[in-house]
Amino acid sequence: MSSSIKIIAKSNGESLEEHTKKCIDNFIIIKEALNEKISYILNKYNIDNNNFWIHAFYAVAFHDFGKLDKSFQDMINKVIQQDPGDKVDIPKALPHALISAIALLNFEENNYLFDNIPISSICVLTHHSMLKDNLFERNSNLSNMNLYDYSDFISFVNKEFKEIFNTDPYKFNININNVDYKKIIKGIHNKIIEYYEKDKLRIMYIIIENIIHMCDWNASSNKSLNMDIDYDNKICMYLQNRPDFNKLNELQIFMQENNDNYIIQSPTGSGKTEASLLWSKYNNGRIVYILPTMVTSNKIFERLKQIFGDIVGIQHSTSLLLMDTDIDADKNNYNHDAFARFYYKTFSSPIMVSTVDQLLYSLFNINRWDSVFFNSGISNVIFDEIHAYDPYTTSLIIEYINKAHIFNQRVLIMSATIPDILKDFIKCKTKKINFVDKEFDINEIRYNVNVIDGDINNSIDIIKKHKDIKKILVIANTIKTAKYLYSQIRDIDEIKDKKVVLFHSQFTYNDRKEKSELLEKEDNIIAIATQVVEVSLDIDFDLLITQIAPPDALIQRFGRVNRRGKKGNTKIFIYKNCENDKYVYKNELMKKTFDYFNKYNYKSNTDSKKLINEIYNDNEYKENLKNAYTEVKNKIYEIQVEDLKSVYKFNIEEQIAEKHNLIRKISYIKILCIPDKYYNNVFQAYEKSIYEGWKEFLKYSLNIPYESTKGHIKTCETYNFKYFDFEYTFEEGINYDKINIDSTII
Repeated sequence: MSSSIKIIAKSNGESLEEHTKKCIDNFIIIKEALNEKISYILNKYNIDNNNFWIHAFYAVAFHDFGKLDKSFQDMINKVIQQDPGDKVDIPKALPHALISAIALLNFEENNYLFDNIPISSICVLTHHSMLKDNLFERNSNLSNMNLYDYSDFISFVNKEFKEIFNTDPYKFNININNVDYKKIIKGIHNKIIEYYEKDKLRIMYIIIENIIHMCDWNASSNKSLNMDIDYDNKICMYLQNRPDFNKLNELQIFMQENNDNYIIQSPTGSGKTEASLLWSKYNNGRIVYILPTMVTSNKIFERLKQIFGDIVGIQHSTSLLLMDTDIDADKNNYNHDAFARFYYKTFSSPIMVSTVDQLLYSLFNINRWDSVFFNSGISNVIFDEIHAYDPYTTSLIIEYINKAHIFNQRVLIMSATIPDILKDFIKCKTKKINFVDKEFDINEIRYNVNVIDGDINNSIDIIKKHKDIKKILVIANTIKTAKYLYSQIRDIDEIKDKKVVLFHSQFTYNDRKEKSELLEKEDNIIAIATQVVEVSLDIDFDLLITQIAPPDALIQRFGRVNRRGKKGNTKIFIYKNCENDKYVYKNELMKKTFDYFNKYNYKSNTDSKKLINEIYNDNEYKENLKNAYTEVKNKIYEIQVEDLKSVYKFNIEEQIAEKHNLIRKISYIKILCIPDKYYNNVFQAYEKSIYEGWKEFLKYSLNIPYESTKGHIKTCETYNFKYFDFEYTFEEGINYDKINIDSTII
């Protein structure tokens, strides 16, 4: 068909040639920025560098070739012509990705990049949908395909090729008429299934697919492609503007001047976050900052936004509530928040903050796994609070590091509490990474630790005795114990002038946010909390009362008082376990830890290493690590390699993945619900739009244990969200008095 009309690619009226030109311009930026890193990978697989970039170029140039089909042009013109709010029947178009891939096969069949695998065509085929075994099976045939004349487009592509590669373009005939597309796709599936070098296939698919994505998504959103972060002394300027900053400390100077992969052990309050950012200035400055919880992720996101601005993204199950709407998306057709959500979900922002789950899903081909793996692979990856993970999740992190090493990725692992056994295990299982183990101590006396062989429920006298201390922190091991302490402490006459706040995991997002701000800003306060304060808040209290806990947890709790070491000899009272806690932590571990504090003085952060290594220096801990690592290796091979042939998407929702313990070992299943008192707020928001409804739902949501509470969980039939009928208050959270719930859960 002749092409006297303008061939449209986008709903803002942008032509195919205009959009492809933007994509090719982005391709040039990517080629320059990533050539060294990708060359490293190509050498591993004995693939020619120039031939790789030629294949990547044609994948980018031809990814929208199928939009030349009349059915697509009819559809896009109908979209452009309709007025906002009109309900017009939009004609269906043939899948342009399928037509594009078949056209590109004509090039690849005479010039495979490796081993007769049409890798560029596969990537073009899936640039709008993840690779799965039933891809395009609903499209009966392409017999109605009717392409406009594409000779001008081919001339344009050839011209761009010659300018980039300084040589004549490849000549190949595009034969796409009367093709049996089902036979072609079946042939591609067979090649994927039968191919023996699964790692090679996986990595080359990831790279070319995401070069297409980076070129296309940024061109479509009119967003400039940022491949190299200009630090511009932003970190140092941020530090200098902090009121408590004097100069870079030993840790920060070391990290600023060194470029290796590190396992860093440094006390709480020693400026590890800023040190990690100084380390990240190498390798294009891209950062993926991984944390164990949503609360910790939110805090780091807010801090990095202060330093770097809107190039910082965040991804976890409720991160929608933290997103700005200032991404410069295509204002004619892109919903700003929708594009931002997608951009963050794929780890496409130059600086990303995320919970560990979102990263590790890429090992099991869940969600946009290829983009997450690629964008983290070309970044500096920081695993903070490594101590917070059980042996299974730690082993998954190790395997991620091993697999992402193909990108010559830089990795930093940090914590205030890493047992020598764990450090040695990580280094043993990541021998190719060459981790350097470095410790930084602050040898100043900060603490006066007192152990009490009794129940923390009897700690009221300690609080009365120290009523003149401004900020008192009480940490219990269960929500049930914390609630009891709160009910006792709030009624003490001697502290009526203090704000008494209960803080645990079973508050709604809005209430947790408000309470965390109270804990950080209130000067005259008693906070009763659970483990949620161990790694989540930048708080600095003057007195700590806590139940005995594992040594790494205790050290994190100690770090919530006298955080900067400027309050002299701060008192800490450690109570022996109450009855409920034997189900939360192992009795033997608690006894060893309690006996240690009876035997030794603990005065400063330098004592933490001795504590950690004394308690965790046993065969059981070693065996747990060893067994977990074996389980992880087997599970990744079984799911990623055997079941998914290394490149197919795992069609499983995150909640189902959680149920099957893919990322974390959990003893009970949780479900996201809202208290019924907020039902109308959420329902009315859904009436406006699905997006507004989901956002409102997240504001009032919390995770509750499913099996014990399912009789009280209901579903809104109209919009399919969950709510429960337990009493809920801002002060205490959920009242579970209606049921006999397991005390280890609450």
